[in-house]
Amino acid sequence: MLEGGEQKREVVIQLSPAAAVEGKVTGEEGEPLSGCSVSLMRYLHLSTGVGGGERRMVARGNATTNDLGEYRVFDLPPGRYYVRTHCRTPQAASQEVYQDLFHPGVPALEGAAQLRLAAGAEVTGIDFRMRRIKAVTIEGKLSIPAVANLRPEMFHVQLTGKAAGAEEMFRSGGQVMPAGEFRIVGVTPGEYTISARSGFGDRQYYGETDIIVGEKPPSAVSLAAHPLPSIAGTVRFEGTPPPNREHLRVWLQPSVKGGCAGAEPGRIAADGAFVLKNVQPGECFVQLSGYSGYVKSVRLAGEPAQGLRVKVRPGSVGPLEIAASSLTGELEGSVSGTSAGALMLLLAPKDGQGQLRLHTGEAGRPFRFSNLPPGEYRLFAFSGVQSVEGSSPELFKQLESRAAAVKIDEGGRASAQMEAIPASVVLEAIEKIE
Repeated sequence: MLEGGEQKREVVIQLSPAAAVEGKVTGEEGEPLSGCSVSLMRYLHLSTGVGGGERRMVARGNATTNDLGEYRVFDLPPGRYYVRTHCRTPQAASQEVYQDLFHPGVPALEGAAQLRLAAGAEVTGIDFRMRRIKAVTIEGKLSIPAVANLRPEMFHVQLTGKAAGAEEMFRSGGQVMPAGEFRIVGVTPGEYTISARSGFGDRQYYGETDIIVGEKPPSAVSLAAHPLPSIAGTVRFEGTPPPNREHLRVWLQPSVKGGCAGAEPGRIAADGAFVLKNVQPGECFVQLSGYSGYVKSVRLAGEPAQGLRVKVRPGSVGPLEIAASSLTGELEGSVSGTSAGALMLLLAPKDGQGQLRLHTGEAGRPFRFSNLPPGEYRLFAFSGVQSVEGSSPELFKQLESRAAAVKIDEGGRASAQMEAIPASVVLEAIEKIE
C-alpha cells in the first residue's frame, strides 16, 4: 500500500509458469475427429459473494481439435484437472451420437482420473477414442396459462444434465411449436432436468420437470409453465443509515444447486421496502449491492436463512426480511518472513461460509482490510503464489497453523502480525488434500 505521492522502485512480482495439456481425438476406426471440444475442468470454491463455502465444477481451459484431431489447452494454473471431450455428430437427427467422455475414456465423472499439473508442465498423450452410442428423441407438450397474446412458440425448452460434471456438458433444447409440441434429438441415457422459459412484457413464465432417459425414450413429457412470482420484503438498516438509497439493490445469487436465476433486482424505497420480480424457485443467496455495510440476517416467510441462503419454494411471495448493518470492522497489520516480492493476503471466515477477501501487499509494509462483517477469520499471507484459485476449506485446514487467527467485533478494529507462507509449503499442502 502506497501513501499519497510515494513511489516504490524495484518491486518484484513472482509469476508461476502456466501448464499445458495436449492430445488427439479419434473415432472408433482411429480416424481423426475435427471440431471436437476439449475442456480442462476443476472444482473451484466460490471466492466472491456470500456463497464462499460452495464449490462448483468449471472449465478452466478449452480447445477445439484441428483437422488432424489434435488439440492443445494452455495457460493453465497449477492444480488438478479433469479432462472431458464432446464431439458433435454430423447428422443432427442421427440415432447414434458420440458419447461425451472424461479422461481416461469414461462417460461419468465418478470414474474419471485427475491430471496433476505442476507449474510449467507440458502434459502430452491425453488422447480420446470416441464411440457412438444410441440416442433417443424426447417429445413432449408444453401447457401455458391463458394470458392474452402469450403463445407457446414464445418459449424455449432446455435440457440440462443432472450428474456431477454434466451440468454444462449437456445443454440442449429448441423452440416450442405453435400447438405446444417440442422435441429434442440426440439425447443419451442419463438424468436430466427439462425446463421452459419465456419473457412476456414485464412478466416471465417458467416450468420444469425431471426425466430419466434410458435405451428407449420416455413417454411424452408434459411440461406446464406458470408465471414466476414476485417476492416483497423490507431492509432494516442498523447503525448509520445509507444517505442515498437510489443505487441500493437487493438481488439473489443462484447457488450451485440452481434457483432464482433471472430474478430482477429490487430497488430499495425510502421506507426500506423492495420487490423482487420473476423469482424462480430454488436455492440462492441474498445480496445487497451498493451498500458499504453487510447483510446481518435474512428471513424468508418467517424462516431464518442459514449463511444468508434461502430456499424459494414454488409460489412463494415472502416476506423477505433483511437486517443490514453499517457496523463493520477493520483489520490491519504487516507480514514478515520474505525479503522481497509481492504477497497475496487472503482473509477467510473460520466456519468456511461467506466471502473470501483478497488483498495484495508487500513484506514489511502495512496492509488493511475494511468493511468486514463481525466474526472469526483466518488470515493467510502467501509469498510467491500467483493465484489462490480453487482454494478450499481443506487447504485452509492444512495451513491453519501458519495463519493468523483474527476476531472482528461490530465496528471494531483488529491487528495481526504474521510470517509469509512460502509457495513450496502451499504446494505441499495441495498434494496432501488431492
